[in-house]
Amino acid sequence: MKDTWRDLEDIWNSEDYRHRSIDSFFETGHRLPRFLSKRWVWQSGVVVMLFFCLLFIFQLESPQALVVQENIRYVLAARESDMSPVLEAMARYGVWLDPFDNQVLYKNYLEVGAGTEELLAIPVSGKVARGFGRQRSPIDNSPVFHSGIDILAEPGAPVRATLSGVVVRVDQDPYLGRVVELDHGRGLTSLYGNLGEVLVDEGQVVEQGAIIGKAGGRAPSHVKTIHFEVREKGEPVDPLSRMAPVKTSI
Repeated sequence: MKDTWRDLEDIWNSEDYRHRSIDSFFETGHRLPRFLSKRWVWQSGVVVMLFFCLLFIFQLESPQALVVQENIRYVLAARESDMSPVLEAMARYGVWLDPFDNQVLYKNYLEVGAGTEELLAIPVSGKVARGFGRQRSPIDNSPVFHSGIDILAEPGAPVRATLSGVVVRVDQDPYLGRVVELDHGRGLTSLYGNLGEVLVDEGQVVEQGAIIGKAGGRAPSHVKTIHFEVREKGEPVDPLSRMAPVKTSI
């Protein structure tokens, strides 16, 4: 993400464009009004257009749009996309200052305390088959809110505790099959559903990464997946937004 911001800066602040007014890009011989020649005006215009594009996308309800919405939601929630340093600097130095000129986007989120929360470990290896948030029901295709993520997992694959905690629930759920719930303290809990085998007991203390069960459950609608939920003070949150970023070759 930092490399992406640097690439954007190279384009945004290129010496070929930096000292040119916007009307110099047109070859009509007519100059734009001075107000529209100011760089912050067209920068703000780009931001407004992006905002309305996102607003339009989130009004759509087609399956393709839901996939795009989930990807956008994940990118905005990811830790490497944290914009709090930008907003803090804009408030401190002036809303209309160019953030690139002031090196705001080079500021690491750790410097403002955004990295104080402990990152979650991936509970089981596999591909995310169903994301968090508004989805289409696999039963009747109606809009539903999915309070966790579903991960495709090989039968017998180990399912691990995402954080250290205490086992507060081992149960047979009518929708999620065998479930295990952990309390991590500070109002944070995690739930693992559709387990083929449970290897812990209620009241047991487990460390982060400890095997709590195995994949291979028989829940009605998610036969080959592990359902994983994270809640903060009882409210569901996107688990992917709390996990350590995984580097890939892409």
